[in-house]
Amino acid sequence: MLHYVQHRQDIALFLTLFALISLARNHIRDLSEIVRTYATFNHLHLNIYTFPRTEEQALQDVHEEASTAKYQEAIDSCTSLHPGWEYQIWTDDNATCFGYEQTIQRTNILRYLLLHYYGGVYLDLDITCRINNAFILSKPQHAFLTQLIERIPGHDLSWPFPYVENMLTTGCMFISNMWMQYMRHDAQHEITEKLFVLADQDGGLEAQMLRGNVTTPLFEHGGASSWHGRDAAFFVTVGQHRILVILSVAGSAALMIWLGSHLWQCHKEGRRKSLDEEALLIKLG
Repeated sequence: MLHYVQHRQDIALFLTLFALISLARNHIRDLSEIVRTYATFNHLHLNIYTFPRTEEQALQDVHEEASTAKYQEAIDSCTSLHPGWEYQIWTDDNATCFGYEQTIQRTNILRYLLLHYYGGVYLDLDITCRINNAFILSKPQHAFLTQLIERIPGHDLSWPFPYVENMLTTGCMFISNMWMQYMRHDAQHEITEKLFVLADQDGGLEAQMLRGNVTTPLFEHGGASSWHGRDAAFFVTVGQHRILVILSVAGSAALMIWLGSHLWQCHKEGRRKSLDEEALLIKLG
């Protein structure tokens, strides 16, 4: 009887774990995409491509043009360098808000759709142009943006933190994952519509990263981070101490593995003892 009960408990545990993994399979997929993104090599390209002379900017959750006042110096720095270009700023008055909970998620999707439809250059409002502009540059209907837009609904998942939810559903980590998927496909099939990320002459990306309040060879980034919530400070701190965090996570994982193994051994020994006692009772009976 005890053997039968233990067997049913093992089956119940297996089914529970299987159900949890099935429910979280899309979240596991998104996390695995991050691992593949950081493990994929980025190749240096020297090709030159042209794109429409259109500048696009999006202002979050506002209806009055006066709200752009604090960004006006940065805006003027870009428009003055590009006379004859078409310039458009998008707000809640002239852009569809879509169905996402966070304003930043709606803004992210808007920039992808604008570039896909019109082509041109997208700039964050806190970007000050120096030698060039900051940015996503694209021709209309680019294959990468087509793929990215098609993948958006499948990544519309809920996460415990707003910062993580934005990053993985529409934000920087999402577009990075989609970029590396596109590049891996390019390496296998030699696609004609190329995609490049700005780098230095040696192919390094660090010098051109617009991370926080920083000045690069091409841009000055104000680091407005207007979409950051209270949880963002935690993840920024994690990024600043990533080595310590990695060691802590690795240590915690090792401890959990050891603890799980120890509990499993105790479970097996208890089960073996129960079976021995059951066999003894049957023999005595």
